[in-house]
Amino acid sequence: MWPPEPYTYRCSDCGWRKTLAPKSDALMPGDFFSACPVCQSPDLERERATGLARALARLRRQLHL
Repeated sequence: MWPPEPYTYRCSDCGWRKTLAPKSDALMPGDFFSACPVCQSPDLERERATGLARALARLRRQLHL
């Protein structure tokens, strides 16, 4: 099992964004979104996380934040 590379969800309607760094390839609740948690828009874009966003997401995962 290899964890996927961290990725960023971005809402094209309200601008919300969140970078996730899943622990493994078995995604758990909170590792994915089908709609924006702020405005409920289904127009989410999933993109590769930037270097800084990847590092912060991995740190949050290790600290369980």
